[in-house]
Amino acid sequence: MARKPFNPKKLLLPVFVLLLAALFMRLGPTYLPPMPATPPETVALQAVDWSAGPGLVAMHSIDVGQGDASLLVFPDGKTILVDAGNNGKGKAILAYLDQIGVQQIDWLVATNPDADHVGGVDDVVEGIPVKNFLDPGVNCVTKTCRDNDAALAKAGILKTFAHRGEALDLGDGFKVGILNPTKPLSFDKENNNSIVLFVDTQGKDFLLPGDCEKECEAQLVQAFGDQLKADVYKAGHHGSRTSSTQEFLDQIKPSITVVSAGKDNRWGHPHPETLEKLRTMNARVLRTDELGNIALYSDPAQGCCQECRESLSRDPRGVGPSGIACASYGSQLSLLCRGQFEAAPKTAAECLAS
Repeated sequence: MARKPFNPKKLLLPVFVLLLAALFMRLGPTYLPPMPATPPETVALQAVDWSAGPGLVAMHSIDVGQGDASLLVFPDGKTILVDAGNNGKGKAILAYLDQIGVQQIDWLVATNPDADHVGGVDDVVEGIPVKNFLDPGVNCVTKTCRDNDAALAKAGILKTFAHRGEALDLGDGFKVGILNPTKPLSFDKENNNSIVLFVDTQGKDFLLPGDCEKECEAQLVQAFGDQLKADVYKAGHHGSRTSSTQEFLDQIKPSITVVSAGKDNRWGHPHPETLEKLRTMNARVLRTDELGNIALYSDPAQGCCQECRESLSRDPRGVGPSGIACASYGSQLSLLCRGQFEAAPKTAAECLAS
């Protein structure tokens, strides 16, 4: 029987499959299959009742170097830890929580699976009781993510997946709105599927957008418009030029912007373009690479003034516990105490006498 002539085209498919598999192995992190772009959902913040209610709400930006870790503390003591810094930073976060008297985390939020956001999750879960874990639903198979999954499983903590329009219910009427990601995921880029949180304290609002970049920001502007207005803006992606577009900032109109970045980091965060936009908007910029730990309070009378009064009794320079740079804001108060007082329009003496 005559042999059929060899057809080289038959080798193309298996060779292509092998090359594709090798490419994915080399890339490391993998993602959920790309989802088709979905039109932004229109969600009214007020209709969802995301109000955190009256009372003192504090946001602590914990200095973890080049990374992110923010702590929200509510009047009844409930807590949300948003991100946990890079690998090796979990113990520093635990030390800070211990110093300010936090004994439990009600929600641990991983805005995205980058190591500089979730590297310390395993140490935090192993070092303090954590009740709930919020995840953006982006698949990750890095060693950091595997270590975190093992720690969560050992602690018996199940993942809750974030979806736009939902809220973290802390009980007693306190809720934190989830603005991103959508369901299904709108983007195939990890940063744009970051969890974005909105905290309304009935007067002073906080917006924490993770590493949300310009595409994600544009979708948020289309979906929420001027409902994004917030007094405190946690700068997206460490103040990178890939985030904080002018269109986004025009909706937020922040009074204070907090930037979490490492001193002399190799990415140059925060980028000059971002700082210039904020400067022209007269937004006060507080940076962990310059100030260390930063504590913001939604009630100036109970927040910064109290912090500064207490710190002066221990240190005439006005540095708070653990070197906290304390900033508070209100209709008549904008105060930063770190090394020396800066006040506008109220003086430090007036604050301390109030």
